[in-house]
Amino acid sequence: MNERILELAEKAFDLANEEIDAKCEGRTGMDGQLGIMYRTFAELLVRECAIIAFEEWQHNGTSGESAILKHFGVE
Repeated sequence: MNERILELAEKAFDLANEEIDAKCEGRTGMDGQLGIMYRTFAELLVRECAIIAFEEWQHNGTSGESAILKHFGVE
């Protein structure tokens, strides 16, 4: 796992904590703390992938799969 994935996970944790404080006291499962963190992390990851793919398409006319894999250090 590369540094950017860890940064996104930390950001998801921080954002999820803000949401949890606002509305999730006492909830469990996917409506609780961990579920919010997972959903937030997934959203951040998908947004970043979309940006990478769009930039790859815009600059090189390709779909961006390899650029996404390279960005996140996945072989």
